[in-house]
Amino acid sequence: MKRLRTWFVTLPVIAVVSLLAIANRQVVTFSFDPFSSSSPFLAIEAPFFIFILISVFLGIVIGGGSAWFAGGQLRAKTRRLKRETRTLKKALESSHSQTGTPARSEARRLAAPN
Repeated sequence: MKRLRTWFVTLPVIAVVSLLAIANRQVVTFSFDPFSSSSPFLAIEAPFFIFILISVFLGIVIGGGSAWFAGGQLRAKTRRLKRETRTLKKALESSHSQTGTPARSEARRLAAPN
């Protein structure tokens, strides 16, 4: 089912990108000099769809990077809670070994009722 959903998203995106590339094949000049259009300091000539694809790629990279950066606090909190859980489990096992009460096995706690 997941593979089918992937194809329903991927195929239209590939079709749109292909049509965009076919429709925008003319060569354009991308200039980094806004003041001199006749003799720019740095200019790149390429088909227009190349610039569009580069822009989309940069948008994906920047968006993914910002999403990853924004999730940093959540990842740090998750690591802290995992460390705390390990510490508490060790303390619980130590407590059970000192009192002589056996800890319940994981299999019994997770077993489904009949």
